[in-house]
Amino acid sequence: MGRYDIPAILNYINETTGYEKIAYIGYSCGTTQLFYGMTVLPEYFRSKLSVFVALAPITKIANSPAMLLKVTNIFYSIIVKSLATKKVSDFAPTPTFKKLCNTVPWFCRYGATFIVASTMEYDDPNRFQVYMNHAPAGLPV
Repeated sequence: MGRYDIPAILNYINETTGYEKIAYIGYSCGTTQLFYGMTVLPEYFRSKLSVFVALAPITKIANSPAMLLKVTNIFYSIIVKSLATKKVSDFAPTPTFKKLCNTVPWFCRYGATFIVASTMEYDDPNRFQVYMNHAPAGLPV
């Protein structure tokens, strides 16, 4: 899709609107498709796109500062085989976990530093509870 479909769509938009460059906003798999396209056709996408916004990108993050991602990257193939064997397709937090985060927010803030990043210096502690009311919402495997 990144090699053929997205270029076809961009060409159509270009011809229809007359815009020389187009802003691309991808979500989830749409980001992966463009990441791939930019890898195999870098000059084409450089000439066609004014900006690329990647919302909820799906990629393997080998160089993340998050400790959990570092550990899972090391054992990635073992984890994937194990989850496939057990037919696990997603992780959904239990109501108990959400209640724990609402009752003891510092526990979940600490957990977030392990999962997401090694520091919370850029996070707004006043907004954390708002985020926890919506998350964790589960994730596909």
